Amino acid sequence: MHNKIRKIIFILTFLFVSQICTNCFSETISMDILLTGETKDPVTVSFVSPEYKALAQYGEDRLGSLNRLLRHFAIRVNMDHNSAETIVSIDEDALFAVTEETDETGLKRSYSIAPEVVFEEQEVLNDTTDTFGSFLDSRFFALNRILDELYTVFEKSADAFPEMAGSSSANLNFSGFGKAVRRITIAFSADYVKEHFPTSIMKLCPADFSREVIENLVFQGAQKMVLLFDKEDYLIRINYDGIVGKSEESLRKVSVVWKCLRTDSRKKDSLTLKTPAIKGYDKDNIVFERELDCSDPLMHILKWDYQLDLKAGQEKEKAHYSGDLLYSDDTLTGKVVYTEKADNQEHSISFIPFIQKEKEDEYSGTLEITKKTGKIIKNSSVSRFSISSHNSILNETPEKRKTDIPPDLTEEKVQQEAIRMLIRKMVMLPKEDTEFLNKDIPEDMWYALIESLI
Repeated sequence: MHNKIRKIIFILTFLFVSQICTNCFSETISMDILLTGETKDPVTVSFVSPEYKALAQYGEDRLGSLNRLLRHFAIRVNMDHNSAETIVSIDEDALFAVTEETDETGLKRSYSIAPEVVFEEQEVLNDTTDTFGSFLDSRFFALNRILDELYTVFEKSADAFPEMAGSSSANLNFSGFGKAVRRITIAFSADYVKEHFPTSIMKLCPADFSREVIENLVFQGAQKMVLLFDKEDYLIRINYDGIVGKSEESLRKVSVVWKCLRTDSRKKDSLTLKTPAIKGYDKDNIVFERELDCSDPLMHILKWDYQLDLKAGQEKEKAHYSGDLLYSDDTLTGKVVYTEKADNQEHSISFIPFIQKEKEDEYSGTLEITKKTGKIIKNSSVSRFSISSHNSILNETPEKRKTDIPPDLTEEKVQQEAIRMLIRKMVMLPKEDTEFLNKDIPEDMWYALIESLI
């Protein structure tokens, strides 16, 4: 029975913590958060009374009893640039919190079981982030951030390398991006690359993120840029060709074709990145389209389409991540879908938001999440939630303070204690709402269990 209850607890909590709280909509002002994953100001996201519409392993009656239990649950996530705190509550009683902080040394995680910190992991080595979360962090968010910053790098390159640059007229139309009237071609010799790369490119980077990315790249041989500008001198297409890699052993023949549009109210990109291995058949190819249009103050549009085609040794992976969102009449609607295919098996997760503005700095609504394997629905859920600005984090209930941590305390033991706390709280709920837990358990055994936990 203990293993059965433990499985139930993970279904009730960690599914929502990992699938919803870390990956969903968490910005109160700008839709750009959905591209970069970064909040400019601290925000709080609260999920209340999650409800499953479908679970592959449960029938209608069993699902109903699960939802009666779930309606007592709430999850609050406080986030800022480098920190996130997730607090799990039952009937507004905060039971425990998980805090993650990222700095130059890596990821640190602490678990709080009110009122004290019972475990603090100084460095998280084996993070068990789900595949979708890993895709967002390492690929989608990173690509959007690097595109935002590299646009400035290429824009500056036209003037930064005059001795290697040649200018000519152009007459090329790019639908949705404009007409190019000037071409700048910059050819870097192999000797120049060996002597000055990546330092000369890093100097043009506008922020630390792009500088760190460029600094960790290895360039080999001649490199070439072709930059096309419109009549207002805006950069609208970029071509880059050269041998680049993260190490000498992973060098690739990189080819970039990037159409781009930048104004005060619009951001639009069409990127094709091909990276075949110099030897063999490995590749990490990306086709990416995105558009953020805020030119109409009453209607904002955000669209993206990311396609990944990866081959690394025997590993093959294809992923597709798309979004089509509209913010109009103070309401965000649309759909986001992530699909991956590996080993001839397709998995997908979709998000359907309905978010309305309540106050100047607060939104509320619902988020529907559906997971499929092939065409079969594995689970589908909807949760009420709110989003609001937040002054600071890491100082909310449960109250946290440093304690002397026993040397034998492990993350697993802390999680076990959190599970015990959840069980204690759940078994004290009204009897009609605990049917999911006590079904088929004799009444005397059930009350004995309650007494043992009080």
